[in-house]
Amino acid sequence: MFSQEQNKDQFDYQKVLDYCIDKSLHTVSSLSDNDKFPRYIEADATHWESDKVENWISGFWPGILWYSFEASNNLALKQSAALYTQKQQVIMDKPIRSHDLGFMLYCSYGNGYRLTKNPAYKTLLLSASRFLGNTL
Repeated sequence: MFSQEQNKDQFDYQKVLDYCIDKSLHTVSSLSDNDKFPRYIEADATHWESDKVENWISGFWPGILWYSFEASNNLALKQSAALYTQKQQVIMDKPIRSHDLGFMLYCSYGNGYRLTKNPAYKTLLLSASRFLGNTL
């Protein structure tokens, strides 16, 4: 059995981050419909299965893009993260009675606000938190 220190020495964090950043960039360039959010790729397939913004997982994709931007400072990733985050605005235009609102918005708007301090992101998050508080 390896000690924690031995595992740390053998694990190349930057290599893993670079791989994830590369995959994020590749995925952004391969999506033909940015009104849908990538969800998974079937075994032996080469294209993403996507879902609409109202799906509970919709915040994960822009969240991944925000994390990839944070790790790389790649402006194309920042632009894509902002685009997919903005597309989630429609979530607040409909009554949502779901505890999943946090998944839907915090990964995207929360990380977007954390990294950019965009006041519009904070406003939406506060509005969503009040809405969620009223539905519990």
